[in-house]
Formats: sequence, C-alpha cells, structure tokens
Amino acid sequence: MFSGKKSQQTLAREERAQRRSLKNIPSATGASTPALQDLVVVNWVFLPLLDSESCNVVEIPRSLFEGVSKNARNKFVKEILNDYKFHAEAASIKFHKVEGDVNLEETSRTGWEKDHKFEFIYPSESLAETIGDKIKNRRIVHLAVNALKEASITETEDVAELPEIRRYRALVRTPGKPPSTAAKSSEYKKAQEDLATAIHDGRYAKGGSTQAPPIEIFHPVFGDFLRIVSDKGHQPSVEDIRNVQALSNFLSELDETNETSRNVRTRGVLSRILGVEIYDEGNADSTRSDGVYTIMVGDKRIPVLLGEFKKELGEGSCDPSAQAAFSIRRSWLQDERNEIRDRCCCPTFLLAGGGPWLCVMGSVLTDKVIVQRLTDMMWLSQSSSEEAERMYKVARVLSALRKCLKALTEYYRETAPRIPPVTKGSPHPRFYPYPSSYQSDIGPVTFQYLEFLEEREDCVTFRAKTTPSNEPVVVKFVLAYGPEVHHFLAEKGHAPRLRYYGPLPNSYKPLPQSPVTEGAPPGLTFGSMNMVVMDYVNSATNPPPDARKQVEDVLELLHPAGYVFGDLRSQNILFDSEGKVKFIDFNWTGRYDATIKDASGVPARIQRLIDEKSVGWVKPKEGYSHYPYNINLDPTIGWPKDLGPLQSIRPAHDWYMLEKLPY
Repeated sequence: MFSGKKSQQTLAREERAQRRSLKNIPSATGASTPALQDLVVVNWVFLPLLDSESCNVVEIPRSLFEGVSKNARNKFVKEILNDYKFHAEAASIKFHKVEGDVNLEETSRTGWEKDHKFEFIYPSESLAETIGDKIKNRRIVHLAVNALKEASITETEDVAELPEIRRYRALVRTPGKPPSTAAKSSEYKKAQEDLATAIHDGRYAKGGSTQAPPIEIFHPVFGDFLRIVSDKGHQPSVEDIRNVQALSNFLSELDETNETSRNVRTRGVLSRILGVEIYDEGNADSTRSDGVYTIMVGDKRIPVLLGEFKKELGEGSCDPSAQAAFSIRRSWLQDERNEIRDRCCCPTFLLAGGGPWLCVMGSVLTDKVIVQRLTDMMWLSQSSSEEAERMYKVARVLSALRKCLKALTEYYRETAPRIPPVTKGSPHPRFYPYPSSYQSDIGPVTFQYLEFLEEREDCVTFRAKTTPSNEPVVVKFVLAYGPEVHHFLAEKGHAPRLRYYGPLPNSYKPLPQSPVTEGAPPGLTFGSMNMVVMDYVNSATNPPPDARKQVEDVLELLHPAGYVFGDLRSQNILFDSEGKVKFIDFNWTGRYDATIKDASGVPARIQRLIDEKSVGWVKPKEGYSHYPYNINLDPTIGWPKDLGPLQSIRPAHDWYMLEKLPY
C-alpha cells in the first residue's frame, strides 16, 4: 500500500507551494514567486528509477506548460537531479501521458508501471493539450518522464563546449565493461541505458532509443560495400568460391576442439579469402577480440577489421555480433589511437558468427558508437546436396569485403592522418556525414557543417554554410523524397529553395534495384541514400495571426495540382522572419490518384478544382505517394482513423491534419 508518510509529504509540498504562490513570498534572492495562476502543479514519475516513493510534484510556469513540451526539458533536468540524484541528458528526456487514472497510492507497488500504457508526448506538443485534463485531480499521476544518463563532465571540461564534443569526450573517458561481459544480456541492457556506453545498434532499454543515421553517410566505404554486393558486374573468382567451400566444410563440422583452437583455423581461412592477415591481438588494457586486421599508421596500429566468433551461436551467454560491437568500441578507446580517433569517425568492418553462421557489419564512432548490419547472418553449412547458389552468394559478399578493406586501408594511410584533430568550440567533420559539397548549375559548391538540427539520436538534418560565401543552408540525408513538390512550392515562395537533390558524392554508383523488390508494395523505398541541400529559413519566434490561412492557401495550391503533403504537422511548417509560411519536410510528398474522390474532408471548392484538372489524368511513372511502413501511429499525434502503414496519402488527410495545427 501507499505509505502514509509519502502521501503526507506530497500533500504538504503542494500545500506549501500554494501558500507561497498565494502570498507571493519573496525568494532568498529577493525575487518574487509567480502568482498561483501562473504555476501549474504536476504529479510526475521518473520511469528509470521507480521506487516506493516514486511520485514527485513539480511547479511548472504556465507559459512553459502551455508551450511546446521540448522547452520543459531543462526544467526536468533539474527536478530529476534534485529528486533522484540522476544527471539526465536534456536531449534524451521524453514525456509520456499515463493512460487512465493511476492513483498516487498505486505507484508504491513494485511493477505498477507494467500494468499501464504510456502515450508519448511529442516535443512539438504542449503539456497543456496532452495532460491538461488530468491536473485538476491531485490524487493521480499526471506525467511520466524518461531520460538517459548524461555522461559526467570533468572539472576541467568547459560546460559550454559543443554538445557533440562533450558527448565524444565523455564516451572516450568511459571504457565500460569488458566486451565479453558487456555483451551478456543483463549487462547489455545496462550499457544501453547510458549515453556514454551505449552501442547504437537498434537494441534499446525501455524508453530509450539507439537508432542512428545510416553509417553509409559517414564514410563512403559502407555504401560501396552494399553496391558492390548488388552489382551484377562484380563476380567472385573461382578461388574465392573454393575458399568459401573450405570455410563451409570447416565451420559445419561438430568437433571437440575448444573455441580458441577453432578460431585459429577460422582466422586462417578468412585471411586467405579477404587477402589480409587476421590475427589474435590484445589491447593495452588486456581486452582482446577473436580476430583483428590492423595496419600501421605512423607508429600506431589501427583496426580496419575486427571479428568475434563463437564455437556455436549462444555459447558464452552472449550474441557475438553484440560482442563485436563492444570490442570495436573498446579497441578505438585505446590511448594509442587517440591521435587518429580525434581526426575521423573510425570506420571499421566487423565480422561476427558462431558455428556455420557469419555476418558482416560496419561501425563508426562519431559522438556515439554506431554499429549496423550490412548483411544478414549468413548460413554457410550445406544442408542439401545442391548448395551452389548459397556458396556463390557468400563468395560475392566476402570478395566485396576484400575490395572495401583495401579501400579503407588506403583511407587510413593517406587521408585520415591529414584531417585536423578536434579543437575546442569548433564543429569537426568527424561528427558529421562525409559529403561536403554538391553540384550546382554553375559547378561544385562546398559547405561546412555547423550543428545538428534535431535532438534525436538518428538525426539526419544539419545546419551548414557554403564556403567561402557563408550562405546558410540545410543538408539532409534521405532515402525517399519529393523533389517535384519541393520545387513546386519553392517556385511559389512557400518552401526554401532546393539547391540539390541526388546521390551522395564520391559514391561507387547507385545501388541497383533488386529483382526481389521490384514487385514490393508501394510505399516501400529501396536503394541508395540521397542528399538534399536547401536554403536555411530564419524562422519567426511565433506564428503570425494569419498562420492557419497561409497553410490553407498552400493546400489549395497543392491538391488541384495533383500533389499531397502527407506529414502536415507543426514541426514541418515554418514561418520566416517576415511571417511567410515555408513547408520544409518533403519526405512523404508526391502525387495522388486524382480520379478517385475522397468521401469527405476536402472543401467543395477545392474538390471542384481537382475534378476539373483530373480529366485525362495519366498515372505518373513514379507512382503515387504512400505512408511509410514504419509510420508512428501514436494516438497523441491525431492521425486520421483510416490512415495506416503503406496506405495512399490523400488530400482529405492533409485537410484533417490542418485542424490539428495549434493555430
């Protein structure tokens, strides 16, 4: 049951807050406390550290309560520190509305949170509109808060340093558990709860996120690997296929040798296939992986390929792919690699497997360790008498890896040492994608990254400036985009100028369409990453009085022209310094089938224009726009009820979402 002591403390705290507000009592510094009507009392719980007295109370200024919830993060950083002695990373704070009414007494029961659902509150939403109906009841939980731990700042470190440099320095100072320990499930979860030790590989602790941008935007070698594997012109040699056959025979045998002896043979066969020397080498801190290919850069050894292998999958109580991730993290944190690590994002290939299983992964170290699978876990055993295709596919993968190891070796010997190291207070290319130029109508234009434009672990949108002209631009990396719609609105002054849309520069060549995916449902996008460069919009602090009318006017242009926007939310609509509307996110935009009428939702005058223009309509070659397969259907967003993954985007959806805008 809920402890009487806790209940009295909570009520007393609220009572004192009310008395202070009513009397406008001066604070110790002489400043007066806001009046009662300017404060909102919120009961909240901190999900990572629930205990028998987990519910706390906070007084939030009404302006903060009614503004976008993102602005309340710093307030809760202080509250979490005061109440839980937990240093929270502000950007990681997430707010949730508790479904139903959870009495304060219930929070004293261990595991109470498992019986309830929590609706995510988006940074652009206000606490007022999401939990405003709950705060009148002082006996229930109003808000749940989640956050990741911020890596500590040393006494000599400047708290005003760029966020990415602070995170990077904290990561370097935090070696974490040895890889063989960190990869065990219980320790894996603990590591993923801390920004300084987390591997951004998609595996996350409750309430967190370890998604990251695609690693091919940080170094071209990973995109090249994917393209070479898919390129019909790339063929493994007869010798490659023979070596893969030998690897298959060896890995398929169930024998009595121990893992150490088995790995000696594994390294030998892989060395022949990949054309490099893979050996067993320990780090200065006594940790070691099952195999590593290093090269000398100056007088230091630099890892280009690292492997972790189990005699059988599951042995050792950990996933070898997770162990490989922690191993490469530990490898790059060695002091001897400081100099090269401060200059580049440390691109490295990884191999992981157990028994006859093997996969290829890639890793980079920006302000976080990012590890992504470049292949599935490939089965090398020959289950039938006819396995030629399987052996051929594995040979294609490993021979492609051989080419890329050669390219990466050259990068470390020739390019990386010439990059200047990280310097205090200056954005450094090691934290940002590798493209630094785009092709304009008059020639190449170079640019320099300045900052991340989203407080997300998977941010792919950046503020930059052209050099040497210093024009502000936004650089974004996407798989799907609607350049036709972007150009259409930009020409009418309702979107920033689109300077470039196309492949990443210096890439091998576009990833070919696989025959397997040619018949995939509309809405699934495959292929290579693309880069978008557009003008930067200096946005106004507040929307103008006619904000809604301006958005309506844009829809009245789009829909009769045969276009839909799709993601009509406030974060995708800006107003420039003159108060003029600018649509900025075109990932979902495109054509729709104008010969099909929406049952309702489209204004009659707009529908008449659509009908007039749909005469003789021809389906566009690129097809119609659909919602992505992974659309977030959180009910707090307020999508139309008939909307879902891979469904057609319709004009009625845009008009429905118009009603959800906060102006």
